[in-house]
Amino acid sequence: MSKYTAKQQQSAWRDYLDEIDFTNSYAITLTYSKSGLSETRKEATHRGGFSNPVERFRTALVSNLDNYLHRLNKHIFKNAYTRKRTENWKPKKLKCFPVMEGNGVEKREHFHLALWKPEWMDDFSFEAITDLFWLKGDVDFQKETKGHWKDYLTKLYSKDYRLETFTDAVIVELITL
Repeated sequence: MSKYTAKQQQSAWRDYLDEIDFTNSYAITLTYSKSGLSETRKEATHRGGFSNPVERFRTALVSNLDNYLHRLNKHIFKNAYTRKRTENWKPKKLKCFPVMEGNGVEKREHFHLALWKPEWMDDFSFEAITDLFWLKGDVDFQKETKGHWKDYLTKLYSKDYRLETFTDAVIVELITL
């Protein structure tokens, strides 16, 4: 359990996001279809490592998002995404801030992403590619213009009640800013 309240954690994340330029960013919601979700539940039951089924399921959901981002980065950046040139060189990746929402009871599990389009890519191509690689359900894609998306990403209500802290809804291991 965190020593900070959900409101304090929300405030810290909002302060962090206020420092980031949201120009060229897109508000993307990745929703699971019923079949995509049942597939993931099956994967989670066969996955080892956690005795807690909720944690196994969350890990499977995050793994699906990680695979999606991997395929997207590989398609957009080709070998520059995976090639290692020097010790300090980092691969090219899309900037991403992912959040998981839903608890499977009142609201189906889904992801909200702030995803930045490369400057050299046109909007139509980026939207088509973003939609192409999410095989588990639907993609809602909107250009971020007014700066409201960072508030929506960090809203408190409807985050999963099973998570111990608000920060658990933010998928820290997949943030690339």
